[in-house]
Amino acid sequence: MILTPHILIGAAIGAHLDSWLWVIILAVISHFLLDIIPHAEYPIKDTPKVIMDFSLGFLLVVALNPGFLVLLGATFAIFPDFLTLFNIKAVTRLHRKAHFLRKKNFPFWGRVLIQLLVSIFALALL
Repeated sequence: MILTPHILIGAAIGAHLDSWLWVIILAVISHFLLDIIPHAEYPIKDTPKVIMDFSLGFLLVVALNPGFLVLLGATFAIFPDFLTLFNIKAVTRLHRKAHFLRKKNFPFWGRVLIQLLVSIFALALL
């Protein structure tokens, strides 16, 4: 899944919890749960897209609810993608397993629509 839905879901988690520890734990778990859902994505090494996607997600969060736990959730929701850049075997293996539906034949528009709906849902929770 692209970064923005991860960021928004993590932010929504932070908006509804009072414990920084639970925000971190649930934000990281949410990353893998979202990656199970069929989705469209781009290569993580496509720097311009990563920067635009990252910026959009965090700009929305800061504009709507810039609280500490909200930003913490947003940050840790994308942390697994950040760790894959360092090729940490356990994280990379878990990340690949979460993408098991990637091999299924879902239309591109459907995968994009899923991400849009996840983002709208998360925005409503912020």
